Amino acid sequence: MAKRENAFQGVGKGREGFAARNRIAAILFAVLLTALAAFLAGCGDGRRTSTGPGGSGPGPGADELTRAGWLAFEEGDFEKANSDFTAAAKEDSSFAEAYSGAGWAKLGLGRLAGADSAFVEALIAGLENADPHAGRAVALRDLEPPDLSKALFSARDALAIAPRYVFPHDSTFTWHDLRLIIGQAAFELGAYATANDQIDSLGGNVQDEQSPTYVEDLLLELERLGEAIR
Repeated sequence: MAKRENAFQGVGKGREGFAARNRIAAILFAVLLTALAAFLAGCGDGRRTSTGPGGSGPGPGADELTRAGWLAFEEGDFEKANSDFTAAAKEDSSFAEAYSGAGWAKLGLGRLAGADSAFVEALIAGLENADPHAGRAVALRDLEPPDLSKALFSARDALAIAPRYVFPHDSTFTWHDLRLIIGQAAFELGAYATANDQIDSLGGNVQDEQSPTYVEDLLLELERLGEAIR
């Protein structure tokens, strides 16, 4: 009997050891789950939102920064707009709207090469509206030296998406400007018939191709339309 009792005592000790190991394993598992949850919460989707004034959480995300950028843009503060849009793109490198905003802000600052690059980034990131095409048309036309062929095609791409385009953050820039860019670029490239077509689409005075002053008349009419749009 003594031996059986000792045997049962041994079994009891084994069970106690097994239970202790289970408790340790459960504690470790809970710790791992907590760490994993904290890690996943910190990752997010790259478009964080602010925790509010005085919060200790992450700062403004790409959406919020982009909204702030457009507000600054509409108020004419292109430096702040550019800063906000650039920060938004850093926050979420796939957020195409931030690149488009940066392009327009850079246009306002006269940084034409940078504007063109930003618009290209917006298109690469998948922005499907007309804004980056329209902005790029302006940048390429005004570069020194200009890239008139690309400016023409960018303006056409914008109009293909939005035939009566109006830039949502500055309603003074419209499809009229895009038609004028096409006309100006076509004229400089020697595509006079295309330039005349744009004059027609803008309600201008269509020029007579048989006139000995046809080219000069086209240029004067494009300049008149440009002044009228301004």
